[in-house]
Amino acid sequence: MSKIIYIDLETSGLDHEVCAITQLSAIYEKNNKEIDRIDLRMRPNPEHAVFRGALDTTKLSYNDIMGNPLSQYEGYLKLIKWFDGIVNKFNSDDKIFAVGYNIINFDAKFLRKFFEMHDNNYYNSYIYYPEIDVVPILAFYTMNSRNKTENFKQMNTAKALGIEVDETKAHEAMYDCVILREIYRKLTTERDNKWM
Repeated sequence: MSKIIYIDLETSGLDHEVCAITQLSAIYEKNNKEIDRIDLRMRPNPEHAVFRGALDTTKLSYNDIMGNPLSQYEGYLKLIKWFDGIVNKFNSDDKIFAVGYNIINFDAKFLRKFFEMHDNNYYNSYIYYPEIDVVPILAFYTMNSRNKTENFKQMNTAKALGIEVDETKAHEAMYDCVILREIYRKLTTERDNKWM
């Protein structure tokens, strides 16, 4: 019985040490069937840095993210309640496979910091190590055509795989999760695609 979450974060900047998660979205799938979703929009704490580049990427203003309905702590409580409904953190055989797009270099660092910020040492009791990163999988399958690959941005990857995308929704975390799930399924079930 495999439990997967497709997860994506939007943040107030690139540095997980000083920036905050502003949106956390995930799709929970069990045995290839979607079971549940979570979408948390959180305000940065006063000590968090907010960078213009992050706002530009998400097409949000400072007031938009400061108007998010949840505090960091409220978002944390909702996330932990959701995780506790999926796995038993005290059973080492009951964990989630977390799939993300550049999750190793970005999302997992923010998520681990989020746990640390709330004095929670159970990150690896919920999520298997290592997380499953779609980018290195994609790099492997495009070795013979890498010179024809424009870049590995998620929406470009989706289009190259024949997935229809609405680029105006890019960097909205739940939409990115939906596209991530389709990309992952294509890569893991159609490994002989001619484009690769």
